[in-house]
Amino acid sequence: QRVFIGLESFDQKQLQRFRKGISVRQNLKAVITLYRLKIDVLASLILADAYTTFLDIIHQFIVLYELRRRYFNSPQCRISLNRRIEIYRGSPLYREYKQAGLLTRDHYLHGYDYRMKFLTRLRLKLFDLEAALSRLLFQPLASLRIGFRTVRWSLSHIRLNLFFTK
Repeated sequence: QRVFIGLESFDQKQLQRFRKGISVRQNLKAVITLYRLKIDVLASLILADAYTTFLDIIHQFIVLYELRRRYFNSPQCRISLNRRIEIYRGSPLYREYKQAGLLTRDHYLHGYDYRMKFLTRLRLKLFDLEAALSRLLFQPLASLRIGFRTVRWSLSHIRLNLFFTK
C-alpha cells in the first residue's frame, strides 16, 4: 500500500556528490511506476549541501511541485524535506568537507556545520519562515499548541537548570 523512497535529490550533480549511484530519471521513473500501481509514496529529499546553488534549490522546488501535482494522488502521499545534508564524523562527506576547509563547526558533541553559498543559506532560512507561517495560517490551533508546549518545556528546563546550579 505504501512505499518509502529516499530520492534525496532531483539534481544529477547532487546525486553524484551524495554517491547515490542512481539518476534523476530513475527517481522519476520510480515515482511514476508507483503512481501507476496506485501505491502511496513517502519520499525523502535533501535540498542542499555545501555546493548547492540558489538555482539548484529553485529547480528542486519546481520538480517537486510538478511531481506532487501529477503523481501524488492520495492524501497519504508525502514528501519529507531535509533542508541540508547532515555531516557525520568518519563519513566520506566529513573527510571531503574537512579537507576542503568547508567545516565551520567540527565538534563531536555539538555537531558539525559547513559553509554554504550565501543565497542558498538565505533561501533555506526563508523556507523555514514560510513553513512556520503556513502552519500558523492553515493550522492555527495546532501551531498555538506547539508554541505553548515549547514555552512550557523551556520554562521547566530553566527551572531544572536553576535547581541544579544551586
